[in-house]
Amino acid sequence: MSNELSKECDSLLASTSILDHHYGIPDITKNHIKLTSSNKSMELEKEYYRLHGELSQKLNKLTYLNKLDELNGQSVDKIEEQYHEILNNKLDKIPILEYAKDDEISKLKAIRQYYELQVDNFKTRLLLNNYLQITLPILRSIHKLDTGITTTEMNISQNLSSLYSINEHDKNANVNKLIKSYQELNKNNKTLDKLAYSISNTLNNELQSKLKDLNNLSVNLKEKHTILLKLKRDQIKEFLDENDNGVYEKFHTLVNEWSYISIICELLSSFIISLPIDWYQDRSLRRILFEIENISLKISKYQLIINVNSLKNFELEELYMIDLDELEIESDTSSND
Repeated sequence: MSNELSKECDSLLASTSILDHHYGIPDITKNHIKLTSSNKSMELEKEYYRLHGELSQKLNKLTYLNKLDELNGQSVDKIEEQYHEILNNKLDKIPILEYAKDDEISKLKAIRQYYELQVDNFKTRLLLNNYLQITLPILRSIHKLDTGITTTEMNISQNLSSLYSINEHDKNANVNKLIKSYQELNKNNKTLDKLAYSISNTLNNELQSKLKDLNNLSVNLKEKHTILLKLKRDQIKEFLDENDNGVYEKFHTLVNEWSYISIICELLSSFIISLPIDWYQDRSLRRILFEIENISLKISKYQLIINVNSLKNFELEELYMIDLDELEIESDTSSND
């Protein structure tokens, strides 16, 4: 009996795609479903249900006979003791016994009604009305595509295919794409960890020593710059002791000339741009404008350092300490052309 049942179960499983899995998910792709004819499938299912029912009955009978054998090996007093212990102690946990009478017959009737209610509630409400109504269309949409299914079951099959089919792995909702993305994310995270570790080693082993050397050079440069400024200041003090007449007048004349040049540059630029000709096509005018722009930039830089308004705030020594580049105007006609 057991061998026959095992063979029939194997035959039933082989006729469906239940054993075909991908990442633990049943493969419901139509091309991978290997079903036999509908008549053969129905016959196998009926035979499976019949054999399963017979097996359940025999198991229940075997359990019952086993319990009877245990009771036959015990004394009557021991059985009575266990019966009253269950009736008086353990059965009190059932809520319905709170409303039963104190006698044993009322309690037994209440227990019977309670279990009948629980069994009926499970079979009717949970199993038939909820579980089977939900799972049966899903199972049919997976394993009964060749026997004719309803529109709802076809929609379920299409949605399951979108979710789990290998052939539709390019869809965002497909679990195979999700798994692949997850694997790629883990791979990228490992690569990122390796790069971070490599960068950390580079910083610690190579750049850290170079940054330390750079910091030492920077400190050394600042020290030398301070020494140079002190030397220059001492030289200026010696020079001021010998000749310090007319320095303010010369700087005043210089900043006034800067202001005058700046105004002239603005006037020339405005004048050339306002001419009724295409100045950009005229090489001479374009060169003049570029030179004016260079001069204006240099004058603006110098006026940021010292101008007519800030001149009075400088000491004579500070004026000599100002380092201004020589103002040179170089023609860039070759580059402009």
